[in-house]
Amino acid sequence: MKRLLIVLSVMLFLVSLSLPVPGSAGVVKKKYTLHLATQMPLTHTITKAAMVLAQRAAELSRNKINVVVHAGGAMFSDRQIPDATMSGGCDIGISTSNTWAKYVRGMSFWEVPSTIPIFDKTLETKGGKLLGYAYYGYEEGIATTKVQLKRPADVKGLKLRIYDRTHLPGFKAFGAAPVVMSSKEVYIGLQRGVLDGAVSGLSSINHRKWFEVCKYVIAIPNL
Repeated sequence: MKRLLIVLSVMLFLVSLSLPVPGSAGVVKKKYTLHLATQMPLTHTITKAAMVLAQRAAELSRNKINVVVHAGGAMFSDRQIPDATMSGGCDIGISTSNTWAKYVRGMSFWEVPSTIPIFDKTLETKGGKLLGYAYYGYEEGIATTKVQLKRPADVKGLKLRIYDRTHLPGFKAFGAAPVVMSSKEVYIGLQRGVLDGAVSGLSSINHRKWFEVCKYVIAIPNL
């Protein structure tokens, strides 16, 4: 299957407002409960990584740090997570990097070399802390309900879900009708014919079971 020559980017990372700092002796004296929000399903590797984070936090703090993982958008959607994290609605948020552009404008273009330290410092001035990045996978894909995509021009006339406004010009240039939508709403949108297709990571397409309502999936390079 040929890959579409449309460049997309996605990277997940953790941000926290108030992770407790242990004393010099490395002992956490108080008990903390931190709420971690992610839009990824329970079965996704990103959510499993969050579970490991919670487990290790408990082990290393002797059960003084309790991280509660809210998966599948149960607490906040992908696009709500940055504001929720920065305002205290949750303590730790995992979401796509471009959703943080409101606080760090360059996050829409995270792949520019040597910029990660700049993002971290900029976020700190806004009250946040970059804890790290989670691997989302090398490739993304476009799942479609009726039309098999073989070249960029094939998206013409299709209403496609995209996850960030920075992708609007590219898809519109090929004649598509892109709409920014939360991943939680995509399955029903595809099932009911409101959407003709959706853009996301291949792992997300798999774990969210969009293949149940789509006939075709094409991989596109995540460059």
